Amino acid sequence: MFELNKIIGIDDSRNNILVTLTDGRCALIDVNRRGFVVEILLDSFYKWMSFSDDFTEEDASNVKAILEAPEGIGYGPLAEEYVINSKIKRDFDEMKKELKKVGFDILYGYSETQDNDFGEYIIIAINNDVAYELNEPYIREQLQEKLPKYMVPYLYNLVDNLPLSRNGKVDRKKLLDINQKKLLNKKKEIIRPTNDIETQIYNVWSQILNDSAISIEDDFFVAGGDSILAIKCVSMLKSDYNIEINISDIFEADSLRDLAKRAKIIDKNDFSEIEEGEI
Repeated sequence: MFELNKIIGIDDSRNNILVTLTDGRCALIDVNRRGFVVEILLDSFYKWMSFSDDFTEEDASNVKAILEAPEGIGYGPLAEEYVINSKIKRDFDEMKKELKKVGFDILYGYSETQDNDFGEYIIIAINNDVAYELNEPYIREQLQEKLPKYMVPYLYNLVDNLPLSRNGKVDRKKLLDINQKKLLNKKKEIIRPTNDIETQIYNVWSQILNDSAISIEDDFFVAGGDSILAIKCVSMLKSDYNIEINISDIFEADSLRDLAKRAKIIDKNDFSEIEEGEI
């Protein structure tokens, strides 16, 4: 089940050995306990200890033996789903790749699920050398060039220090509080709908995004939408207002106004496509 790809290093106690696995994950081997913890990001372990490359053949043998017959296995958030859920693997591999391209070499962690205030996985990244030089427009521009629209984050918050809990771990609740405050303070000009179709799309967006401050200049994904909500949007527009749009329209439209121009009204009294004898 677990196959060694490469030994990365061993810590000063010579008890913990960091390795990568052939399936794309990594693991921290505890030699004394004959077990290991599986993670997606190497940096999940780098933040707690340092590793050197002076491991021996005996260390390599111990690693292989423990991977073949572990006495205990632990998993970090999403580490199990990474190998069985192709979307999670694709998303994380793409995010790791693109974040490194724009200067974030160290990824500290991520939310366990998409069940959070912002609707998507939260990635915590840092680069002490260049973070202070980056700004929101630059980061957004770089990500927009590389990622699909629905994967580009809506909120960017550059902080001097990550809030920590008493045991030295990243305090996710405080981090969410910081982002929530910025989200509440993020003011925008709200342009209201100007016709019936815009109003009906506005009503659906307001409901599924749980936000009444929608502007017709808003992008669906920037406003907080995702691919699942896009499907729900298509369904509700058709069932509630007889408005037909395609999923691709939501992905391609730059705004609610643009989406309204792509919409088609379904005439329930139009039987022109029914062949003679079918009624």
